[in-house]
Amino acid sequence: MQPGRTDQRAEDALDDLPEGLAIHAPKDRAEDAQKNAAFRLRRVIRWRGETLELDASLLGRFRLRRIGE
Repeated sequence: MQPGRTDQRAEDALDDLPEGLAIHAPKDRAEDAQKNAAFRLRRVIRWRGETLELDASLLGRFRLRRIGE
């Protein structure tokens, strides 16, 4: 395991995600067969007399491309 870091650009991107699941293939990355996915879930949970906010966000990328030999 490697030490983590906080990147404010990534934090802002996660905060800007709408709730739900989104998957798309960017047209400018068609030659790489790139697919992107984003997911965000926000809920208010009442548990043991406390009110908690759950905010879970994920960004993902899958890219498959040929490399010259």
